[in-house]
Amino acid sequence: MTDDHAPSDDEDIVVRAALQAIEAHGDELLQAALSGEPPLQVLIPLLEPIIIERAHWGKVDRLIRDWLGLGFEQVGRKWVPTRLPHKGLCYYQADSGEPARPT
Repeated sequence: MTDDHAPSDDEDIVVRAALQAIEAHGDELLQAALSGEPPLQVLIPLLEPIIIERAHWGKVDRLIRDWLGLGFEQVGRKWVPTRLPHKGLCYYQADSGEPARPT
């Protein structure tokens, strides 16, 4: 039996779209991270139409974390307005010494 919509295919589509969106909206992602908001919220309008599993939001969060790099550390999670419930990762800039705590 074959599955025409294998999860790996769906995830590949999400990853490609997320990487393009991250590159296109890097300044906005950075500002969200610096302000203590989940950067993921910047990409929700672009990616929500193709996200079909809650786990996909987690994958996008990890791609953003990798894009931000070692200068940012995860400080918590905050609910983001998605149709599938998800808490986006929040960060602080490690170099500044001042955490941007989620509110």
